[in-house]
Amino acid sequence: MNIPQVNQLRYYLNQTLTEEGSYKVVIKDCYDNQKTIMFEIVKTPKTYLDYKLTGSTELISVRKDGKEIDWQSTKLNFKEDGTYFVTVKSEGKEYVF
Repeated sequence: MNIPQVNQLRYYLNQTLTEEGSYKVVIKDCYDNQKTIMFEIVKTPKTYLDYKLTGSTELISVRKDGKEIDWQSTKLNFKEDGTYFVTVKSEGKEYVF
């Protein structure tokens, strides 16, 4: 996910984020441990997905309608109808979505 430089938003406990866009949240505790989470809120229907994986996330495989398909390094670009399953690896764990 490419997060453009945007204005900072101060978040308050139990505040709901509803505005469409890309978000980067840095969570930090009193011992200076921190975790960064990135996500997007999408309200308008999308007819395709064009997404670049960033950081330590590694693309393992992409399947469309049960068949392995070619993919480009860390870029997901789905323009055809179908059921997609993407396997990625991040911080030593594999995820399928």
